[in-house]
Amino acid sequence: MTIHIRIPKLGMEMTEATLTKWLIDDGAGVAQDQALYVLETDKVESEVTAPVAGVLRRIGREGETYAVGELVAEVLEALARPGEDP
Repeated sequence: MTIHIRIPKLGMEMTEATLTKWLIDDGAGVAQDQALYVLETDKVESEVTAPVAGVLRRIGREGETYAVGELVAEVLEALARPGEDP
């Protein structure tokens, strides 16, 4: 399953933010809750984390500004191995 990573709304008046730095390489494995990228708004800089474990596919580019809700990455969710919990 593919999980879409979008620009989150971090404040009531936030309409856009800048993806300042990727913390994970494209195609690399990520753990659930691992920081993926740094997002900067007028008021704050935040790390956005992976909602699930899997493989990261970066779409957004460093230094670009994106609207809230815009797709910047996908995580191809890791499948459980036989005998493991999903």
